[in-house]
Amino acid sequence: RIPEKLDAYIELASKLQKMQTSLHYLGFQMHLKLGFPYSKAGFVEMFQKVRAEVPGTEIHVTELDISTVDYEGEDWEQAQADLARMLLEACRECNVEVVIFWGTQDESSWLKARAAERGKDPDKEWPCLFKDGKPKKVCGVIAELLL
Repeated sequence: RIPEKLDAYIELASKLQKMQTSLHYLGFQMHLKLGFPYSKAGFVEMFQKVRAEVPGTEIHVTELDISTVDYEGEDWEQAQADLARMLLEACRECNVEVVIFWGTQDESSWLKARAAERGKDPDKEWPCLFKDGKPKKVCGVIAELLL
């Protein structure tokens, strides 16, 4: 299901193009959450819709992090790597030009403070690529897909 926000975003970008505004890329903040029912097909559908309706612009995934604080499964690190794989495979399939991760170290992530504000345990929030200075499984996925 394509969200209404995406339709509004595409409509704005299309209007800007019709006004001959210089529009080089569209960025998508990707603050993902473990446990949400994402699908590769959903990501592909979103990127393809943008390609079809806003031709000539690059697609950039910006501010990518994957929140773990609400995840109730057993292996959050594997689930995080699997979700990253799903998104990055969709990015590759749709020729997304740029993917930017929003921070590298779990300990300094903005989501730790956000978890505390929401009454959640910030020690269960590990959204970035490295935990305690060591690469997580998600780093292996990135290396595999980039090589």
